[in-house]
Amino acid sequence: MLDPIIKSTKEKFGFLNIYLGDSIRPQEKGALYVLYNPVFTREYDMFEKRLTTYSDYQGYYDAMPGLVMHVFSIPPCHKEDYHQYLLGNYTKFNNSYKLNFKKGTNLHKIVHGQIKYPVWDKQLEIFNLNQITYKNGK
Repeated sequence: MLDPIIKSTKEKFGFLNIYLGDSIRPQEKGALYVLYNPVFTREYDMFEKRLTTYSDYQGYYDAMPGLVMHVFSIPPCHKEDYHQYLLGNYTKFNNSYKLNFKKGTNLHKIVHGQIKYPVWDKQLEIFNLNQITYKNGK
C-alpha cells in the first residue's frame, strides 16, 4: 500500500516517518500517519493531489509549521497483518505480505522467525511534537 508511495517520494518530498497515531489529534482507528517535511512546490502540490486518488487516503493536516501529516486507512487486505503487528506477532503476517521484506535483511529474518524482535512500543510510534527534529532545524 504505502511502500511504492514512500520509495518514490522519500528524498523528493521530505518523507520523515510513519506513525500509528498523533499525540495531539484525535486518533483514527486502523490508520497510518505519514509525516513529510516538504518543500512546497508545484510538483509537491501535484503529489498531494495524486494522494487523494488512493482509496485508503483519509486526508492531511499541518502537524506543525512546515510539516504535513498524511493519513491513510489500513486496507482490508492488510488489517490482519496490522493487528498481528500490534500484538508483536510478526511471524503471523500473511505470506504474501512477507514477500515485501527483502531476503537477507533483518526485517525478513524477523517476519520469518529467524531472529527475535521486541513487541512494538506504542509510545515510540505515536507522533509527538516534543520529539521531532527536521531538516531546517525548527
